[in-house]
Amino acid sequence: PFSVRVLTDGSWPKIDETPNINLPKEIKECHKIFEKFYLKKHKGQKLVWQYPRSTAVLTAEFPKCGKKELRVSAFQAAVLLQMSDRTEPISFDRLCGVIGVDSKNLQQTLTSLVEARLLLKSPPVPKVLPTDLYVTNRAFKTNRIMIKLEQIRQRSRRRFERREVQEQVIADRGVVIDATIVRLMKTRKTVAHKELMSEVVKKVRFACTAGDILKRIEVLLKREYMGRDENNPEIYNYKA
Repeated sequence: PFSVRVLTDGSWPKIDETPNINLPKEIKECHKIFEKFYLKKHKGQKLVWQYPRSTAVLTAEFPKCGKKELRVSAFQAAVLLQMSDRTEPISFDRLCGVIGVDSKNLQQTLTSLVEARLLLKSPPVPKVLPTDLYVTNRAFKTNRIMIKLEQIRQRSRRRFERREVQEQVIADRGVVIDATIVRLMKTRKTVAHKELMSEVVKKVRFACTAGDILKRIEVLLKREYMGRDENNPEIYNYKA
């Protein structure tokens, strides 16, 4: 099955670069159908496919160990599908053109597949050159039914990126909460604390806690976008 997760900028930070890839025709057709459905329902919006975050499940038949399930990244899937029917080696440079991915991502992808023994590299050295040759490993053997692969970049940066993403999401949401509070204060001029909290929860498009809103209120008070009423600290006044 083809499944999609649509994330807004406020829920997930953008990837600095979104490398392209020549998708298999079956996936291309799914892309077109989903885009047509989504953009018809959400007019004026734009979909940007995040291939570095995409995954796939492939079923492969190996001569030495039979049928296996491969859980791979989108780049790994593209390489394996391209290599599956080939009996002759193919060069790194040629693969780069066929798959349509940049050399940096292709190098990481091929290295992970060679480490997993699904591909063989010639010459068998760590350094990758445009003339290096790759071929499927017909002698591959494993007792596992399901094989989960990771990109080299994913493995080395997974914890760091998870923390970085979390921090970025928190920062982005803080900006949204700030803007919501300021708009409410500018419109109402004077708002009670409980009412402000309730209105912010209603207007933001993501789940936020009372603590999240309180932190942003304190920030805006320090920046003097708003102030506490002299007679009642539970009431906020907008400062122009």
